[in-house]
Amino acid sequence: MEDETRLSANKRRASLVIGASSAIAQAIIQHLIHPSESAKVKGSNRYHRIIGLTQKEPSDLIQDPNVTYLKTDYSEQSLSEHFQEQHELISQCDQAFICNGLLHLDTAMPEKSMSSINEKYFSALMRANAFVPLFCLSQLKSVLPKTSECKITVFSARIGSISDNRSGGWYAYRSSKAALNMGLKTASIELARSHPKVKLLAFHPGTTNTPLSKPFQARVPKDKLFTPEYVAQQLFALLAKVSPEQSIAFMDWNHQSIDW
Repeated sequence: MEDETRLSANKRRASLVIGASSAIAQAIIQHLIHPSESAKVKGSNRYHRIIGLTQKEPSDLIQDPNVTYLKTDYSEQSLSEHFQEQHELISQCDQAFICNGLLHLDTAMPEKSMSSINEKYFSALMRANAFVPLFCLSQLKSVLPKTSECKITVFSARIGSISDNRSGGWYAYRSSKAALNMGLKTASIELARSHPKVKLLAFHPGTTNTPLSKPFQARVPKDKLFTPEYVAQQLFALLAKVSPEQSIAFMDWNHQSIDW
C-alpha cells in the first residue's frame, strides 16, 4: 500500500517550462524526459507531465507523449487563460522554469553609448525580460497550493547585477535584467509569507550557443561558450543542492553566487 501511495504521488508530479522553444528550454525538457543516471537516483525521472508554453509551432519542438505544448503570444490574456485552463496540472508542479529572454532585434543591437538609447528597443527588452517573467510568476503563485514545494528557476543574467557593472554599455539589457532581479527579490518576500516552501532561483546560464548570443560569440573563448545541454545539466545539479533555507538565490552556471 505504501509503495502504491508513493507511486501515485510521483505520477502527479509535473514540471512547467515557459519560453519552451528556446534552445536551453528544449535541453531542460530533454533532461526531464531522459534524465542522466545520476539524476535518476534523485528521482527526476518521475516527471510524468511536462507543460511547455511557447510562441513557436509545437510541431517544431521536442515531441514526447508526456509533453504538452501550449501556444501563446505572451499577452496577459493568453497567459492568464492558459494558467486557468491548466490550473489542475500546473498546481502539481514542483519545478518551473521561466526561460524567456530577448537581447537584440532585427533592427537594433545592444547600445554602446547613451546616444543609441531608443524607446522601441528599450521597451521590447523590458517587456520580454522583466514583465513577462514576473507576470508568469504571479500567475503561477495564484495556482500553486500554499503548501507547494515548487522550485522556480527564472533566467536572469550577471549583467543585471548593479554592483557587478564594471564595463558599462548595453543600457536596455542591463536595465531589463536589473528590473527582473528587483522583481524577483520583491516576489521572494511575498512568497515567503504566502508560499513559504516555494524557492526562487535567478539563474545566469553563461554565454550559451544559442541564437540570442550568436552575434556576440566571436570574442568568447571556446571553453566559455556552452552548449544548451551543458547548461541544463549544470542547472539541475544546482537545483539539487540549493539551500532549502533560502527563499531566493542569484547564481550562475558554475554554482557561484552573484551579487545583486
